[in-house]
Amino acid sequence: MRLSSETAAGAQTSTADYALDTKGSCRGTNTLQDAKAEMRRIGPDTYIKGNAAYWTATLKQQGGGAKAQKQVAAFKDKWVKLPAAEAKAAQTGCDKDALLAAMDNDKSERQGMTRGKDTQIQGKNTAVLQKKTAKGETLTLYVATEGDPYILKLDEKGTKGTTTTSFSDYNNPVDVTAPPAGEVVDAAKAA
Repeated sequence: MRLSSETAAGAQTSTADYALDTKGSCRGTNTLQDAKAEMRRIGPDTYIKGNAAYWTATLKQQGGGAKAQKQVAAFKDKWVKLPAAEAKAAQTGCDKDALLAAMDNDKSERQGMTRGKDTQIQGKNTAVLQKKTAKGETLTLYVATEGDPYILKLDEKGTKGTTTTSFSDYNNPVDVTAPPAGEVVDAAKAA
């Protein structure tokens, strides 16, 4: 499946665009303001290629310092193979089943939805389901009414921002290849 999302919260915007499967393979991109990264996961291996802004922000969350500055210089615009411990956290968005389960974590969000006027999304007849949450957010879920009842789109609007997520390319294979070895930096060995 392909997942594409855009979030706007105040002056900050972020995007994510991933193709992922039930085997854990994925490829995609993330942006947050000037920070940009591309990710590939093949089997147990996870690779990230980020610009300097991405690595600066990521390593700052881990404490920053002189070591982080050296790592930013070593990592920027190169593929970085993540150590297993760090890869597990980065892979969360690559697990299709876990991602869909997380979306359905709060069962109360499904209760009390009302059906609006049907529409078309991605050329398919689509049911529009909407709900206001206790937190004052509006959730709008678009579900295909022809073929398999896949979620095609989710809109979340609240006081802190908005997120629009599109789901497409269900049941299509995800073709992911490892970056060329000469372009990969081993994060465990770089300091």
